[in-house]
Amino acid sequence: MEQNQTKIVDEQNYENYDPSAELTDYSYIEKNKKLIWLLSKYEIASDRYMDAEKFILEIAEMKWYQRIFIFNKIMNFLNSRKEI
Repeated sequence: MEQNQTKIVDEQNYENYDPSAELTDYSYIEKNKKLIWLLSKYEIASDRYMDAEKFILEIAEMKWYQRIFIFNKIMNFLNSRKEI
């Protein structure tokens, strides 16, 4: 995500205009970094949620005798999500 900033300079203030002052304002870059970080965390969390939903639906569609022996599958699923 790239953000372009433009500054409009009035004709009256053109004499006092310093173009190098624009280069020292990096606040929008810091805001973009925080926004990108937040969006990446959101994507990871939503992917985890969707995977868990699919897994629960898979269990719900199983026959009753298949669910008896699913403990190891559930534990593998939960342990694979600890790193995230």
